[in-house]
Amino acid sequence: MKKIILCTLLSFLSVHAATIATSQYQVATFQMEKNEITVSFVESAPFYQAKKKDANCFQKAIEDKEKVEIKYDYKTFQIQSCKNL
Repeated sequence: MKKIILCTLLSFLSVHAATIATSQYQVATFQMEKNEITVSFVESAPFYQAKKKDANCFQKAIEDKEKVEIKYDYKTFQIQSCKNL
């Protein structure tokens, strides 16, 4: 029984982890609305959603014309974290 529960738990965690990706993109557009940010990138067509806490990361990338490294859920296009390069 323990093996079945452990296998089920591991398969769930691996499926969830498989939806998170990390990429480096150059910010094309950036729009802030209340607590949400809509971002688009030069290298990618869809619009991504981010939290207000990542606003400085995107603003700095636009000013410096540098890429950012983002961790995002590719199913929902929700950005988990942003890091300036």
